[in-house]
Amino acid sequence: MLLKVRKARKQENDLALEEKRTKMQSDANTQSAQAAAQARTQENTVKSKSEAQLLQMTNQMDLQKLEVKAKLEKELEAMKFQHAMELKKLEIEGFASRDGNKEDRKDKRTEKQASQQSRMISQRKKDLPPTDFEGENQQQVQGPPMGEMPPMGGQMPQQAPQDPMQGMMEKMNQQNML
Repeated sequence: MLLKVRKARKQENDLALEEKRTKMQSDANTQSAQAAAQARTQENTVKSKSEAQLLQMTNQMDLQKLEVKAKLEKELEAMKFQHAMELKKLEIEGFASRDGNKEDRKDKRTEKQASQQSRMISQRKKDLPPTDFEGENQQQVQGPPMGEMPPMGGQMPQQAPQDPMQGMMEKMNQQNML
């Protein structure tokens, strides 16, 4: 009987020990599961924060790109405007110059016409022969005829002598006189 009691006690102790082990194993599994869940939660939190930071940095970079692009477009527009203004200024100056030249030519024509009319009136009063204004215009444009053109020294050339030796003697005399 004692043996039976010991055997029953041993079975109870073994059973209690087995229950204790099972409970400890269960607690360890629960703790392990909780730790794994907490680690996954932390990992997801870190991953979410990293993605949010990456998204924020990407947005900032995109915003900076847009700001730089807007600044460059603004500068380009200012340069285009400046160029257009300079072209318009040159165009206006060209028109003004052209109109000024027209007026100058008109003034010269009017002055020439007045001068010719004055000469014609004077011609009539003094009963002089007719004046050829066309010939004067050509002479003013072309200059005097070659035979009438004074040399560089300001003296009119004399007619060349028939004898070449005499011409050389005259040249030498003229050079000695200078």
